[in-house]
Amino acid sequence: MNSLHEIAARLSSLDADALPVDAVHEVIQASIEPVGETQTVALAEGLGRILAEDLISPIDVPAHDNSAMDGYAFAGAQCGA
Repeated sequence: MNSLHEIAARLSSLDADALPVDAVHEVIQASIEPVGETQTVALAEGLGRILAEDLISPIDVPAHDNSAMDGYAFAGAQCGA
């Protein structure tokens, strides 16, 4: 796996507005490594680890509509941001 420093150095020489999709895929592929094995650990030991499978809640959380959780988007450029 490439270090974050190596990836950043490579990206700094590229024009993001002119970067072809294939080049982006190449950079992404060079920066990731598939997980080779899995372990079963107690929940308290899971901090900082990666899930091997999707974990889906059997209930809605929160149990009501909440825009802070549901999300929304706006055009920031139109707000002068």
